Amino acid sequence: MNYLSNVIRFLFCLGFFSGTALVVAAQSISQPHRIEIEDEDSNPIEVLPLPDSTFLIYKRPYFSFKKEHSFQKYSKDFKLVWSQKVELENRLEFYQFFPGPDFVYALYKHSNSSEFSILKIDPKTGTNILNSYNLRQHDIKYEVDLESFQILENHIFITAKSSVNSFVIHLDEINNELKTIPALYGPLNTLVDFHLDTLTRRAEFILAESKSNIGRLQVKRFNSQGNLFTSNFIRPVERQSLITAKISPGDSTRKVIIGAYSLRDSRFAQGLFSTTLNNLETIRYYDFIQLKHFFDFMRKKSRERLFTKAQKYAAKNKTFRQQYQLLIHDAIWHGEKLYLVGEVYNQRSTTYRSLYNYRSSAILARARWRPDLLENAYRTNPGYNRNYKYSHSLVCVFDKDGNYLWDNSLVIKDVEDDELIPVSQFGFYQDKTIMAYAYEKEIRYKIVNQDSTSEEALVEPLRTNAPDEKITSADNTTLLHWYGPHFIAFGYHYIRSPRSSNKRIFFINKVSFK
Repeated sequence: MNYLSNVIRFLFCLGFFSGTALVVAAQSISQPHRIEIEDEDSNPIEVLPLPDSTFLIYKRPYFSFKKEHSFQKYSKDFKLVWSQKVELENRLEFYQFFPGPDFVYALYKHSNSSEFSILKIDPKTGTNILNSYNLRQHDIKYEVDLESFQILENHIFITAKSSVNSFVIHLDEINNELKTIPALYGPLNTLVDFHLDTLTRRAEFILAESKSNIGRLQVKRFNSQGNLFTSNFIRPVERQSLITAKISPGDSTRKVIIGAYSLRDSRFAQGLFSTTLNNLETIRYYDFIQLKHFFDFMRKKSRERLFTKAQKYAAKNKTFRQQYQLLIHDAIWHGEKLYLVGEVYNQRSTTYRSLYNYRSSAILARARWRPDLLENAYRTNPGYNRNYKYSHSLVCVFDKDGNYLWDNSLVIKDVEDDELIPVSQFGFYQDKTIMAYAYEKEIRYKIVNQDSTSEEALVEPLRTNAPDEKITSADNTTLLHWYGPHFIAFGYHYIRSPRSSNKRIFFINKVSFK
């Protein structure tokens, strides 16, 4: 606790709270390419960035009597590579994409919850094949809600839940064999991470459980056939409860596990923890109060009061309790450093309403942080609704042993949503980190040089194809990291032009930092 007190005193004396952080600006930000699609039939459109620096546009029919689905692949300079039309049955409802290294998979739900289909697309040519499955033919007799899926070497792992349990379905698409994995069968909301590591050829799951009001985690790793490879517990030795975590990709000898811990109430995080797979007995805890930029979203005087109060608690050898809800993304390596990004949000309940909540499946396809929170965003949401208001995005960087190096943050303004989804995206430009998110007609971003950054986010308006055109309003604007320092923004724009009548278009912009 003396260490924590010294940290608080150091930050205070440093003058950090007076806004003296260095300003790091991008050399330039550009939007070199844009596609506009006339929104005549109001057909839903999906955009999916692919690992080879290309992207897919998927246009599916809105009305059930139409069967024709359209897939188009574009290069990184927005040149059409191929176009394919696919006839699908009316009963198929698109749910989620998974961009594998060799094929793109699209998961479709049926009106009957025991049935689903997977469309397998060759990204080089657009050729495709549709396979359908019936869970009742494989001894799964109860109602099932599919949540998310990933593919490892022609083996499909699907997280699912019934009314009382969560479980994982394993599908061998070569031999057409389907089974549930007994070692991953448990109560609802126990699965907190789902990750397929193509380098080690392992399916990795993290499950949460509580014992004597103390939360602990279990790491289970499987081979591609769904057979258990290793199982390990992460047990806190003190009063901290481990509530969620991510496992790093790559070599098994350097697996780092990073997540959030709480005190008493598992709904709220007190800080971050880190450990390694080969030494789970050693757990490092990092209270949010120790992070340099976690509280940048507050006003200066509020920060000063908070740190003064925390310092008084530390002087009395007491813990200053935090109550923050944290949505963490997958951890990724960049060089020898491990990056963890997440959003801090507040969950609120709203009154009765009926809302058609369109959300891009490109985001939902990445919603693997809490499969139990992944809801079907293409259905009407009646009744008592949840609402999520985001305050800021946090990036924390660790070394190969899980030791904290530095952190930074990006204030998120005005963003509220009925779905708990990732809002911020990040990429790299030389030795700097780009943090960005989209809001209506603009991109808001920071260029982070370790723990020094501009105090306020910079703003880049989304551009049209002609300088005299004006974007009057925007819907469902989404930003995704694409490759390197390049991002892709898409959504709906209402355009006013002096040469034509007002129009509603679906746009796709390339956003590049150089």
